[in-house]
Amino acid sequence: DMKNIIDSNLLFGLRILNTMDYKFFSKILLTQSYLELLNKKQMTLYAKTKSIFANEVEKKFPKKVIKAYLYDTFGFSDRREKLVNIWLKKLILNKPITIYSKHTVVNLSSRKFISKIISSINFIKPGSYEIRSEVEMKLTELADFLKDITRSKSKIIVKRDEPVKIVKKYDNLSKILNIEYNINNFKEDIIKILNNEKNYKKNSK
Repeated sequence: DMKNIIDSNLLFGLRILNTMDYKFFSKILLTQSYLELLNKKQMTLYAKTKSIFANEVEKKFPKKVIKAYLYDTFGFSDRREKLVNIWLKKLILNKPITIYSKHTVVNLSSRKFISKIISSINFIKPGSYEIRSEVEMKLTELADFLKDITRSKSKIIVKRDEPVKIVKKYDNLSKILNIEYNINNFKEDIIKILNNEKNYKKNSK
């Protein structure tokens, strides 16, 4: 819904900004979408509205803003309809998975990993950064990885290939703060999510 996106990403924040005094903040953290790092033609309305709002914040509070660009995230008991969580649900049910870009590479972070970094944000100087984990793979590799863990019989369908290149523009906060998230952590989290989904289905019967 375009109206809801504009209201939540832009207008709501602008109304709050207009009531706040410069001295009220020591630092302001903005979590941004990596889609904002793409060229304007590739940016979605979601990314554009977040970018416009961030620019307005920087104008009003110069030298106080920390912009942290996030990549693909997922989480335990995550109901946000993120890629990993959606695919896991389909794989458990042996439903087909459709991939629209087999050469697109994704960087994956758990909510717990993101929270650790954000909780350490006081140690970071204002500026622009990225939050990237060590887990990075093509969508086809991700699908195979999850299919193997779930032992699913799902069919993986590749419809077309329109790769989106991840633009790495700023310093990585996880490296600066020495907070690691690797493929072993990713696998452990996937197994936890699967066990949680199984328990959820048992209790809902």
